[in-house]
Amino acid sequence: MGNKQGKELIEYGRVDLSITDLETSVNFYVQVIGLTVLERTDKVAIVGVGDVELIALHEDAVRRFLSGYTDLYHLAIHVPSEDEFAKVLARFLRMNISFSPVDHIMSKALYLLDPDGITIEITLKTPERFSRYDMDRGNFQVIDSQGHIRGATEPLDIHQLLINKPDAEEESAVLSHGAKIGHVHLYVNDLTMNYRFYESLGFIDNLLSERIGFADLSANGDFKHRLAMNTWTSKGGVHSPKGNAGMKSFTITYTDKSLLDSSIKKHAVKEVDNGYEILDPSGNTIRIAY
Repeated sequence: MGNKQGKELIEYGRVDLSITDLETSVNFYVQVIGLTVLERTDKVAIVGVGDVELIALHEDAVRRFLSGYTDLYHLAIHVPSEDEFAKVLARFLRMNISFSPVDHIMSKALYLLDPDGITIEITLKTPERFSRYDMDRGNFQVIDSQGHIRGATEPLDIHQLLINKPDAEEESAVLSHGAKIGHVHLYVNDLTMNYRFYESLGFIDNLLSERIGFADLSANGDFKHRLAMNTWTSKGGVHSPKGNAGMKSFTITYTDKSLLDSSIKKHAVKEVDNGYEILDPSGNTIRIAY
């Protein structure tokens, strides 16, 4: 398509989640994650940053998240700076929150579970440290920008991150402007089939490995990890049944209308308010906004 490297072709809107208790979930996403309530009714709350919607919480589940189905593996909120990332890290520690700090080389990440067991990732992009994936040695490895072989998940040096963190205990828990949904990672039933489907929507080939049951797609920017999928517990499986906590849908937007037009022509999309809706081959719902 002749797109200049660095221009994101696809961006994310909000992710809609099914949860079991609205009050508990709102408290988590506001007090722990740092989002703000933008709208709220008896059964639905929309939380975000500034006036930007990131997550919609629907109290329509009766069970916690259950693995073994196609659904969301995790959603990732990308923060705009290392200072912001360190602020979130410090808050987790101060609140004694259980979380997993991981260095992916291409990013630094904090993983934690929401009240229903849905995995949330707080992400700091570091594409300048990353060169490429390497599958030539029989193992999945990362090659960093210095040419060194690294693991895909290494321990994160939290002490270094906290050296310059804000010291004030009363610092605001609200995420700064610029925090957004940066990527989603899905459980799928068939890796290649779903990979080709998302390529047909305009995502770009990055990594597809049936051997390790993992795939990753780009959206043309400098950070390649924009839509990931795996079959680690969901290969050949069915979509998570109604009543389970999990993902109702995620929203994408196109920065190029011609890509939007060509993508929707390839599929039987359903027209909905302000856009379209389509299911991937695993039953995950994508909303296409315009």
